[in-house]
Amino acid sequence: MDIEYESRKSKPGWLLPSVMDSDVSNLAREIGLDPIWARFLLGRGFHWDSLDESFFHPQPPGEESVGDIRLAQNILWDALDEQAPIAIYADLDVDGITSAVMCSRFLSRRQHPHRVLLVRREEGHGVNPDRILSLPQEGFRVLIVADLGVSNLPLLQEAGRRGLSSIVVDHHLLQEPWPNDMAIVHPQGRSHLTAVGCLYVLLRSLVDHPEEREMAFLAGLAVLSDRAPILHENRYFVQALLDREILDAFPGVRALLRKRVHRKIMINDYSFWVIPSLNAPGRMSDPLPAFHLLMARTSSEAERYSMQVMEMNRRRREAEWSIYEEARRQWDGTPVLFAPDWAPGVMGRIAHRLSEEFDQSVFVATLSPNGGVRGSLRLRGGITLSDILKELEGLPISGGGHPKAGGLGFPVELLETVRKVLGNILKEPSPCPEVQDSSSLEIDAFLPASYRSPSFWEGFGKLVPFGEGFPEPLFGIRNVQIERMESTNSRLVLCHFRWSQGTEKAAFRQTSNLPKPGDRVDLVMTPELVGKGDHVERHFSIRRYRSAG
Repeated sequence: MDIEYESRKSKPGWLLPSVMDSDVSNLAREIGLDPIWARFLLGRGFHWDSLDESFFHPQPPGEESVGDIRLAQNILWDALDEQAPIAIYADLDVDGITSAVMCSRFLSRRQHPHRVLLVRREEGHGVNPDRILSLPQEGFRVLIVADLGVSNLPLLQEAGRRGLSSIVVDHHLLQEPWPNDMAIVHPQGRSHLTAVGCLYVLLRSLVDHPEEREMAFLAGLAVLSDRAPILHENRYFVQALLDREILDAFPGVRALLRKRVHRKIMINDYSFWVIPSLNAPGRMSDPLPAFHLLMARTSSEAERYSMQVMEMNRRRREAEWSIYEEARRQWDGTPVLFAPDWAPGVMGRIAHRLSEEFDQSVFVATLSPNGGVRGSLRLRGGITLSDILKELEGLPISGGGHPKAGGLGFPVELLETVRKVLGNILKEPSPCPEVQDSSSLEIDAFLPASYRSPSFWEGFGKLVPFGEGFPEPLFGIRNVQIERMESTNSRLVLCHFRWSQGTEKAAFRQTSNLPKPGDRVDLVMTPELVGKGDHVERHFSIRRYRSAG
């Protein structure tokens, strides 16, 4: 892709893709979007064919997304033919819970005997040996392990020697080659499927159209929860969330939405309301209420479990914000934070918020119920979880996750050692949100004068959601004058400014190193559509700024 560099003698430059105006006009006509969005898509490297596949008519994943799954299929098909009881062991977050729900709904429809086991918060991460190794004595011969398992190979092999065949359905980092005689359904670099997306591939050939759409709905929830790239097959899953007929098959989710939304449902309603509510039970204690909510068939069940998960989500928010404020007070640029009394279930959320606010890799940890240290990593820049685990090799540390997000557990006696090692790996200069005058700002385009028009926001609405692999659009504005800064109850700072198109406001998500009234600055902003009860608000958030000189 060509990158255009705009330079001025007295001003810093802007980096933006160079695209032909004729290409913009042609694509805008083909896709029926405002030309600014055609320019945005062309600058991101998309053309008509790739847009059709990635956005407008994405296809569901096939077996090529996960590689050879014949062993897993044979184990499952034999169990179904023989009516052999199946145990399902799944993680406590949305990806794990939706996997358990997909399995249970699939088996219940076929009146197949099965049992669902969900990870309990007090157990920590991974497969609990006590709950697994006793299954053969109870008559189980097949175990489906969902959204975990790749870090528990020795345990699953021991279960196999006792007569329990395992199918691991996971997408977390494989830290060692997987043996050919152990069944696994895993992307292994072929796609960006979550665990429940991999399970969809395993079950797809056995279901009809209505059941397939329900499975796609469940996979869409996990895509949003895990912040997986929202392109290709994952976009196919996310689109299922907007199908009202599918939503009718999940009265628990519909009950949650009705308590908050009184208009047409948006993807953001799932991201900001449904996903946190489903995650809350597992973060606070027991994930079973979220499982029951997704399994609910009647309105009375839906109401009961929706009230439970809403209450747990309220408690989760209170705990999270209290710990987040405490962590921010501790923050001195050191990327390792620890307090023994923090709630273990929200460490990932705290790490994510700190990493976002300070644009830095962080590790946030607390004491687990068993007395060890348990924490979450969020990584920036070029460093990955594999790099972290390699540096800690030789120490009695358990860990796993995704390349840019994961968890670590270790004895409390190792805290200072791990703090020192991680401090050296993760420590980077904490960047100020203001870019120095000598730097260039990277954007997709300059904000058009038509940004208030319906066509601008309609085009934006057709492209959401954004995420990994398809980042939010970045628009530049030159030489604005700050008029006032306004704090809000939601921990945002509204920046009111004047520019060539009049007056506007946008939100800063950080509260330090901000411009002052009277300053002249260049801004990089992204648009947002935010659902507020019975209406939708249009916003801009400021991602970067610098002095205009």
